[in-house]
Amino acid sequence: MKNYVRKLEWDSSFFGKKVASILLCDGDISFLEEGLRVCRNEGYELVYVFCENNMQIPSNILQYDDCSLVDTRITFEFQVNSPAISHPNIFECYLQSPDLYNLAIQSGVYSRFRIDHHFTKQDFERLYKVWVDSSLNRTIADSVLVYSENNELAGFVTMKNLKDRVSIGLIATQFQYRGRGIASFLLNSVNNYAYSHAIDTIEVATQARNIIACSFYKKNGFIEKSRTNIYHFWI
Repeated sequence: MKNYVRKLEWDSSFFGKKVASILLCDGDISFLEEGLRVCRNEGYELVYVFCENNMQIPSNILQYDDCSLVDTRITFEFQVNSPAISHPNIFECYLQSPDLYNLAIQSGVYSRFRIDHHFTKQDFERLYKVWVDSSLNRTIADSVLVYSENNELAGFVTMKNLKDRVSIGLIATQFQYRGRGIASFLLNSVNNYAYSHAIDTIEVATQARNIIACSFYKKNGFIEKSRTNIYHFWI
């Protein structure tokens, strides 16, 4: 993968401001400086900078803009070898519900869009509601599974078939149902989806500050693949 500067049409429309992203995969600080200069000249208000290989931006670059490290994204992988134990309380979901929205918002407690104080609570919640809707209508997901108990939504997971891997988008369990292995059963269902489609890799990303999630994935056999530091530059 190569360094790039790219306008983000969807983000720009959603947040009502010009948004771009810069990918820095080889530590080329001069490329970053030039990319930020171009974005300033073209009237961008926000630039996401993704620094691969756990690279950090030098402090002398950070001092010129309103910017901060908002996330260290850890990507985990799991190798699918065989079917897993399924659970009868898990089924496919297509319908919107307040409980599903609330659970998705809970899953984003460490999201960079919640951490960055420039975004309002309404921005963050609206973003996650759109994420749910776009998953339910299968625009950004191929499957949405929910775990239901006593007619209550206890947990859910979204996933996308990327042909060479299955990518988990959102996964969460209601507070009162945590500690009962529901999230692990949901992972089993993702495993079975991948296995049935002859895909041998499951991928999921979470925030380094989300220690509980990181521990959960490791406990379930996921291996850390990469770390990406994400900065928001408000220029």
